[in-house]
Amino acid sequence: MAYDLATVVLPTYNGSKYIKEMLDSLERQTYSNMEVIVSDDCSKDNTVSIIETWIEQQKRNNKYILLKNKRNRGLVQNLRSAMPYICGKYLFLADQDDIWKENKVEIQVNYFEKHEKCILNFCDRSIIWNGKIVISSEARNKNLFDPVVENTEYVLNHPGRYGANMIAIRNAENCCRDILDISDNIVEHDTFITAMASMYGTVDFIRLPLVQYRIHHNNLSGNYRTETAGSFAECFKYLRKTAKENYITQYRMNDKYIIDRILKERWNCMEEYKAVKFPKYHFMEIYKKAMKLLYENKIGEFYCG
Repeated sequence: MAYDLATVVLPTYNGSKYIKEMLDSLERQTYSNMEVIVSDDCSKDNTVSIIETWIEQQKRNNKYILLKNKRNRGLVQNLRSAMPYICGKYLFLADQDDIWKENKVEIQVNYFEKHEKCILNFCDRSIIWNGKIVISSEARNKNLFDPVVENTEYVLNHPGRYGANMIAIRNAENCCRDILDISDNIVEHDTFITAMASMYGTVDFIRLPLVQYRIHHNNLSGNYRTETAGSFAECFKYLRKTAKENYITQYRMNDKYIIDRILKERWNCMEEYKAVKFPKYHFMEIYKKAMKLLYENKIGEFYCG
């Protein structure tokens, strides 16, 4: 049986600590027709040399392409730099510090073949911290099961749900070029990608944790920072920093405004959405929030799990 080509785009930056584990998990995939495009954003550590050595040692027929940016461009531009090299019928986005289940690509491709209207599907993921699984199903932990099939309106009203490392896209009529044409001002690029994809077909959820999402204090997203905080002071410092950044950038509402505007420009749909300002959090409000987390035993939860 001939398998259609699946392309995996793996952006990297200073990822030397975990990149080999991620590459090993790609090489173990049961799907037999893959190409992997690694795009390095001018790493300052030995990420590139690790990747080059790893590629030289591989014996399977998978095709590996290593792109090296001449200057640091940021995550969104790094993703966009891989666009001209995408040849697959299916596109997967990967994070440099995760581990994929060996049948991730196969399961998500098979889903596309059984659901013709689906343009993007995303899987569940488990959470690993210090080498152990601390949450076996993020969707179950956050009550994200329903609905299984989602439309543009639902996507826009639930930002932050669609991790790029969970996503697979059907590259119908090269739609990935539009989907990955990400605005420079977007913060949550995964929500942008999902919203753009929803204009081509349905967005479907596969209730299987096919990714082991590694959390550590160098994660760009800052997810689960409370649970991995070593102390009340560390948690409070993070909450205060996040509140300040949210107030300054107004990121989530402005993301929605940008996405709505682009949807209107490209497809002449949706009303423009006025950005809503975040309230300016005061010291005592942040302190009360941290105290509530402390009372609920949420701070450092993964240390005790």
